[in-house]
Amino acid sequence: MNKKSEAKLNMFRAVLKHCQDNETIIATIPALQNAVASLSTKVSAILSLAQTDSEVITGIATDKTVKKNLLINLTVSTAAGIFAYAVFKKDSALMANAKLSQSDLLKLRDDILGPRCRSIWQLATDNNKDLADYGITQSTLDAFDKAITDYTSVVPAPRNAKAGKFAVSKAISNIINETTAHLSSQVDKLALALKDSQKDFYNSYLSNRIIVDAAKTPTQIKGNVTDAVKNQPVSNAQVLLSGKVKAVTNTKGNFTFKPLETGSYSVQVTKEGFKEYNLNGIETKQGKITKLKIQLQQ
Repeated sequence: MNKKSEAKLNMFRAVLKHCQDNETIIATIPALQNAVASLSTKVSAILSLAQTDSEVITGIATDKTVKKNLLINLTVSTAAGIFAYAVFKKDSALMANAKLSQSDLLKLRDDILGPRCRSIWQLATDNNKDLADYGITQSTLDAFDKAITDYTSVVPAPRNAKAGKFAVSKAISNIINETTAHLSSQVDKLALALKDSQKDFYNSYLSNRIIVDAAKTPTQIKGNVTDAVKNQPVSNAQVLLSGKVKAVTNTKGNFTFKPLETGSYSVQVTKEGFKEYNLNGIETKQGKITKLKIQLQQ
């Protein structure tokens, strides 16, 4: 979501909360009560789409990075075994083909990395019978083959995700326009009937209808996950918010959930090699950032 959309969403939520906090007054006009219920549905839809919008690229990019790192590590270790074998056999051609480093592979474009790794796999397969003493077995080759397939399958994913992100952004824009029209044509008009009988309510309603600075921070939860022993960031940890929304920590151990409804949340963090972490009763406030520092025990 862009800043303008976030500002409108903040306004929608402020209006909705004001109406829900004064449900007794709202109930005196059944049509207004129905209009507020419809507003609640639209706001929930925007929040759901907004979370999807933030996850589309991030999740896929993280998955691709994990698969890429695994593939590069397998390729380098396999190439090292082949190179050692080639030195023993005094096979200069095989030595030349197997000579590579992690930095060499990291420099390759996505569409070239797969074939380069496949060429190392083929060298290992061709010399499979002689490589067992160098740490390269059939199970090693099977894992290597799977890593190549897994990585090449996600190479086009970010490009496809961008198209998906555009579709989600368009859907957000459409429903924000619908919600704006709903407020103007329904809620505003019906609330006007309370202008004289419920002056305080109505004046507060008008204040909440104002779109505040577009740069206003959305309600969110930010966290940092570290290793309790080494005090180092834990990347690729799975973070689950209230059992519904997922995020993955980046290389600095950070994660973010936004925009959120105000209320109470729970967080569950899992990562292979660490004990599961659970935290309940996390309270959020409108337009505020709730920060968490989480340490995982090995």
